[in-house]
Amino acid sequence: MNKPLIARLFAQTFIWLVFQGALLFVAAGTFAWTAAWLWLLEWAACCAWIGMWLARTDPGLLAERLAPLTQREQARWDRVSAIHLRIGSRNLVILLCPNP
Repeated sequence: MNKPLIARLFAQTFIWLVFQGALLFVAAGTFAWTAAWLWLLEWAACCAWIGMWLARTDPGLLAERLAPLTQREQARWDRVSAIHLRIGSRNLVILLCPNP
């Protein structure tokens, strides 16, 4: 397997989980929220499992998925829509989570 690709997978997953956890726990105002911890654990397990499977079966696809959100080759409308979708999905997580 491609060790630098796997290292990048776990680094990006860790950064994403820290960011998502910060959003969830700051919005809740407490770390005592079992559902949020389970959500983060589920995300970590799924990202690791799918990432390792992709590294074994299709490393090119994994490299593409780990690439930056916007790239030079993309059309302007595609970059703008990708950024809006990313921001919208983060806000949706915050809005749909009830207070503990």
